Amino acid sequence: MINKYLLYALCATVIMQICTLIYQISSYEYILNFGKTIMLRTRPIDPYDAFRGRYVALDLASIRTEKAKYSCKDDCEHIPFYISYTMENNASVIDRISMQKPDNDLPYLKLKPRVSRFYDEPDNLVFNYPFDRLYMQEDIAMNVDRYNREVFDLHVVVVIKAANGKGIVQDVLVDGTPLADYVKALAAQKKRDSYDLDDLVEEEEQDEQEE
Repeated sequence: MINKYLLYALCATVIMQICTLIYQISSYEYILNFGKTIMLRTRPIDPYDAFRGRYVALDLASIRTEKAKYSCKDDCEHIPFYISYTMENNASVIDRISMQKPDNDLPYLKLKPRVSRFYDEPDNLVFNYPFDRLYMQEDIAMNVDRYNREVFDLHVVVVIKAANGKGIVQDVLVDGTPLADYVKALAAQKKRDSYDLDDLVEEEEQDEQEE
């Protein structure tokens, strides 16, 4: 009898885990397919996570605002805020930070702040984005690291799909081109330039021998 109950409990646990996984996948797909777009300026860097593979780190600046503007007093860190965005110069900028859910059609994220206690910005609210990496194929991520300085001065944005306050990183764009495509094209151009240089050196050597 005990073994029977244990079997029922095990089956119930497995079913709950499967249902949770299905919910997470469906939620992820819903946000990607129907979420609104937020495009945040970033700089791609390529560290290495030995346990999770290659990824491109997303260096997003924290959001800071004065705590005195809001009525949360001493419990601000436990209250979600709604940050809505509008587009300006091909990137998203903050339209409003509020304790109430936006009543317009602008995309928004729901984030909890921390209270800054640095002497130069006392009691400021600081919002850190939960988006810190974009996983890519190892060879592409390595090229991002190799050409990072060349990408740095360009218009680089991380594309986030947002729905119901939750966001998912969809891609990174470099001057409007997906990062993977941009790096592939840049690597191919570097390779062609290398071949052209080798040909030029060979021609100069031949000319010297003829002389």
